[in-house]
Amino acid sequence: MDSIYEITLLGFMFLELALAFIYFPYDTGRNFYKLKMGQVETAFSFDPVLGYSFKPNITYNKPTTAPQFAPRRIMFVDVRTDTNGFLFTEDLSTTQQSHQLIFCLGGSSTAGTESRHDKHYPAVIDSMIEKDGFRCVNAGVGGYRSIHELLMFKNRILKFKPAAVTIFSGYNDWEDYKSGTYGKNNQFIHCLSHVLPTNQLERVFDYSALAHTAKKAVYKFRDKNKLVNKDIPGITKGWTEQWKKNIGEIIELCNENGIQCFVIGQLAPVYHNASREAKLKAAIDLNFQDGFDGYLEFVKLMNRTCAELCEEKGAVFVNVARDFEDYYPVYLTDRNSMERYSLFTDCIHFSEMGNLIMGLLIFNTLSNHLQCQH
Repeated sequence: MDSIYEITLLGFMFLELALAFIYFPYDTGRNFYKLKMGQVETAFSFDPVLGYSFKPNITYNKPTTAPQFAPRRIMFVDVRTDTNGFLFTEDLSTTQQSHQLIFCLGGSSTAGTESRHDKHYPAVIDSMIEKDGFRCVNAGVGGYRSIHELLMFKNRILKFKPAAVTIFSGYNDWEDYKSGTYGKNNQFIHCLSHVLPTNQLERVFDYSALAHTAKKAVYKFRDKNKLVNKDIPGITKGWTEQWKKNIGEIIELCNENGIQCFVIGQLAPVYHNASREAKLKAAIDLNFQDGFDGYLEFVKLMNRTCAELCEEKGAVFVNVARDFEDYYPVYLTDRNSMERYSLFTDCIHFSEMGNLIMGLLIFNTLSNHLQCQH
């Protein structure tokens, strides 16, 4: 019996060393252990409370390769975080002494890693609102659902006693539900679960080449065989109630703590009455494929849901879609569909010009409401 255990142990050791010193150098140019200890593989790290977050104090410039049908979708262009993991480059304790703080909650569209660190929409707002005595901090994290945003607010933001919070949310709850990876209120099930530890034990075993490779293989198998929810007409099922509960709790906490809460609606490249030709252009330029009309339904649902939740809970609805149509009517027709698409890198993420417009639209509402308080 002892010999079986010894042979099994030796087999695992052989696999560990073979993967670490043969497979990984062949695949990446470095052995596994040097890769883990000496290279920043990702801008994110496991967090025992939030599930995961951006790593603190990083400058991460590792641009990805754009997909064939989304030529502007290049991520991690210029990611910079502070000691809290926020996408903000100044010391918050010092900033707080001279300015009131506004935090922007959201997923990858808020994080804006397709843009330079001072060109995402929270940075645009920050540049315009600083003169009024406020600073805007980007607390967005790619892949965050409403449960992550709630936990981020409760555990990292609330202690700073901000004057205001903006929330741009909903897409990741819908997308994870639609793709079959929805974890409801489990913050440890998310779009990066296949590359990040999801618990403390995995955090230890992640330093094993064998465990690391086995986990990736398991997730690859799951992705290949998971059931995908194609119920686009029924997009209210399965996720919207939990989203409203989580975002509603943030609003309630804001009300209790004297924090102005702004819930931002959806601004998207899709639009009503688009021609077949315009939809084909979107497939090539924004990787929409067959999802144009389904995404338009999602945008309508989210804008309606955000407005209703704000009215119910006492938050401010930032109707960026309406304001966009009012201020930029040139983008509303098929004739200028490519100009509209240029504001995005795919169906949900903004280009730098899109971030600029998004920041301007949000700033208009923020400045009006915040000035009313003084």
